[in-house]
Amino acid sequence: MTSYIERPCLACVVGLFEECHHPQEVEGEPDYIIPCAVWLNEIVEPTRVEKERNPVGRPLSDPEDIKDVTSTGRKRAAAMHPILEGMKCDWAGLKHAGGGVFPIVGCAGHVLKKKGAHEGNVWQGDLHHGPDKNVLHNTPGVNLHAICNQCHKRWHELNDPHYETPRPPAGKTWTPEGTYFGHDPMTLATDEDRAENEAWWALPVNERPEYPFRPPDTARTFSTIPSDLATLSHNPFTGEEFDIL
Repeated sequence: MTSYIERPCLACVVGLFEECHHPQEVEGEPDYIIPCAVWLNEIVEPTRVEKERNPVGRPLSDPEDIKDVTSTGRKRAAAMHPILEGMKCDWAGLKHAGGGVFPIVGCAGHVLKKKGAHEGNVWQGDLHHGPDKNVLHNTPGVNLHAICNQCHKRWHELNDPHYETPRPPAGKTWTPEGTYFGHDPMTLATDEDRAENEAWWALPVNERPEYPFRPPDTARTFSTIPSDLATLSHNPFTGEEFDIL
C-alpha cells in the first residue's frame, strides 16, 4: 500500500534535498535519489479519484513588498523551526554558540517550554536569528536557533553593541560591524569551561574582563562590508583594473 505525505519534508523545504526524509531510489542509479519535493505530486493511487482543486497557498512575498518584516519573518521562523515542549536548547553543551563577535558557551542542557519563568532546568524557549539578525534569514541550525531564554539574553548582551542601528531595510542582511564568527555546532564545552563561564556571568558587569571564550584562530570568520563602500560611487577601483559589467 502506498503511503502519502501532504507536503515536502523539512530537509526539502530548506533546500537540503540530499537529506530528504522520504526519498525514492532511481532505478539503475544507486547513488542518486528523487527527493519528496519532486515526486510528491506525482503519486497516483488507482482506487482514489482526486477532484480538481485550485492551487493552495501563494508564493512567498518579495521582502520589499512585506509591510511588517519583523512579524512576517518571525511567523515564518516559527513554522520552520517550532519550539516544542520538552525539546532541548539548540546551544546546549556548545562552547562557541551563536556566532557573532562573541559566540557564547551554551547552557548545560536546558529543556524548553513555550512561555514563563524558568523552573529548575526548564526554561522558556526563544527563536533566535543570528549572527544575521535579518528575520527573513531562516536557515535552521545556521542562522535560526531554538534556544533557552538564558542563552538568548546572554548572546544579545555581548553582541548587540556590535550591530549598526537602526535596522536595515526589509530583507537586508544585518550582521555585526567588522569581523565576526559563524555558529559552531561542533565544538563542545567541558565541565571546566561551563564553571568558568558561570563564574564570569556572576561577576558585576563593571568587574568583568573581556569574555574569555574566543574561538581559535582557525575558526571561520566573516566580514560585513560597510554600506558606504558597497556602491560603485565609492568603489576604490576603476574600470582600468577590471571591467564593470
